[in-house]
Amino acid sequence: MGGETKSTAERLNLEVIPAILVKTKEEFINNINKVKDYVKEIHIDVMDNKFVPNYTIKPEEIKELPNGVLYEFHWMVENQIEWIEKTKGNHLHQIHIETIKDNWMEIIKAVKKAGGRLCLTLNPSTPVNKIEPYIKDAQRILVMCVVPGYSHQKYIEAMEDKIRYLREKYPKLEIEVDGGINFETIKRAASAGADKFVSCSAIYSSSNIKEAIEKLKENANEGAKIWLQKK
Repeated sequence: MGGETKSTAERLNLEVIPAILVKTKEEFINNINKVKDYVKEIHIDVMDNKFVPNYTIKPEEIKELPNGVLYEFHWMVENQIEWIEKTKGNHLHQIHIETIKDNWMEIIKAVKKAGGRLCLTLNPSTPVNKIEPYIKDAQRILVMCVVPGYSHQKYIEAMEDKIRYLREKYPKLEIEVDGGINFETIKRAASAGADKFVSCSAIYSSSNIKEAIEKLKENANEGAKIWLQKK
């Protein structure tokens, strides 16, 4: 990549974040080791077959995470507090707005006690203004571009309106996108204002994972240039 592209990435702090959605410890560790030398952060999908109709490996099944990379836990579960308390460390905990009842302060306490950070997550059908009561406590927003639960879903372009709204209203906030992110859609999401991009199939289905991640970063940079031109 040339100097201009690199400087765009550095200016906006763009990151490609590989997603792991597995059911066994062996798959889990194997997938981490495939990508950890090429990225700063790894996204771990955790499902309880209640909030979404699927299940994955549970935190208690993983005693130690490989070093050298940050982790974010996407809690697609009904009782986040119980799961967060089992996951100690400087991790990003991604909490679905749809699961918050009257327990927000308890969630904040659980995250702090575990030593982590907070991210608010929005499903495609959830109005973006639902984040307002909680935004002051979050370091990042995750916009779902598919209905959560399974890989290989089609990117919902209409979610770019949410990204634009959030970027305009919260210019310094980290905005992450997840679902259907490939070599084409990553450019679209970046041009709308996203700066963190979760991808699974585009990375793990590639015969050269390092090159796939680099290509995703390149395309995100191209999209980010379009966004900068609109400012």
